[in-house]
This record gives sequence, C-alpha cells and structure tokens, in this order.
Amino acid sequence: MDFGCGQGDDIEYLKSHGYTAYGYDPFFQPVHFDMKFDVVLCTYVLNVLERMYHKRVLLNILDYLSPLGTAYVTVRRDIKTEGYREHWGTYQCNVILNNFPIVKQNNKFCIYTFRANSRVLIEQLYDC
Repeated sequence: MDFGCGQGDDIEYLKSHGYTAYGYDPFFQPVHFDMKFDVVLCTYVLNVLERMYHKRVLLNILDYLSPLGTAYVTVRRDIKTEGYREHWGTYQCNVILNNFPIVKQNNKFCIYTFRANSRVLIEQLYDC
C-alpha cells in the first residue's frame, strides 16, 4: 500500500512490474481499506505536513500493517528553508524520526522503517 499516494504514479509503476498495489491519499484517493498490508510505503509525505500531523500519519500507517508487516517512510533531507512555498503552494520541512531504524540515508533522503509492533516508538515521537 502507498500511504499518501497522490495521484497514484507509484501505484501504477508497481502494478506495471507485477505487484498488487493499493493507495490512499486524503485528497486524491480518499478511500479507506478494511485490509491489512505486509508493506506500507509513505514517500515524501511527512515533508509536506506540519510536525503536529506526523504522529497521526504514522499511527494511521500502523493501523494498515499486518501483524508481521513493515512500513517504509521516506523523507527528504535536502530542504534548505522550512515553511510554505508560494510557488509550489505546499509546506516543506526536514523530518528526523529519532530512534526509528534507518534503511538508507544520504544528503538527499532518509528511509525509516517500523513494524506493526512499533506503537510505543511512534507514541514517543515528538509532540507539537
């Protein structure tokens, strides 16, 4: 499942490579699923949300994970100035998820991961 899938480009890419893929986006595809998923992707979503929404998004992702499922949350690390971008019409911020395991990182992005049993880790995330 692609959580925060936008218009679904990544879903179509995955399907074209033989994967079964679903997507949820509160604006473009606001359909909730009564399913659990082994893998939930969340790519560059937290960067466009104010920090007060990060924990809620991660808890929503957790609700979609199967008992042995894994979530992968990719965030940008190359944002020079945080705040609203008038030319894009979006908010942009750097995201650091302290104590979350990291799959890969460089100066442009970081991929965090968590499992279905990570509620305590998420609950300990910063509060705004």
